[in-house]
Amino acid sequence: MPELIDTFDEYGNKTGIIEKGQNTNDYVKCCTCFVVNNKNEILIEKRGNTVLDAGKLDLCSGHVDSGETETQGMVRELNEELGIKKEEAINIKKIGNLKINFGYKCIVSIYCLKISNLDFILQNDEVKEIEFYDIEEVFNLIREGKTRFPYDNRYEEIFSKLKEELGIKLKEDNKNEMEI
Repeated sequence: MPELIDTFDEYGNKTGIIEKGQNTNDYVKCCTCFVVNNKNEILIEKRGNTVLDAGKLDLCSGHVDSGETETQGMVRELNEELGIKKEEAINIKKIGNLKINFGYKCIVSIYCLKISNLDFILQNDEVKEIEFYDIEEVFNLIREGKTRFPYDNRYEEIFSKLKEELGIKLKEDNKNEMEI
């Protein structure tokens, strides 16, 4: 049975349903998650032999299936790609939305998940390998276009929200404290 995906206009109003991989001029909803360990390092996947961007670096990401909420889609993707159980994945926090063009237009809901269990079960066809990176190194990989996500300056707000969610002080805050 084909995977179905809802389509949306630029304002997020549903316009129809398509099969995954079918072309559309409308937006589809996607989700991505900064998976963070207890050292505030971020998990980066190297994509497997998938149709989309094989070998590219990526956060845990995917399409939102027809009838799913963005949060339900993210919980499902965390389980499918990394084997993160629903009981842990349900603790995700939404930190923003971006409209991104991957060759198709996508409204991406961005989440973070602080995890303690590091026993992952990788979905071999989608995830070739994983590694944790320093948070600033991940931000630089995205800024330099070394990940699947095309960079633009809207990410800076997402980076700030992620740091705030993780309790990491922003550089301006650290600078002000040092001046006191």
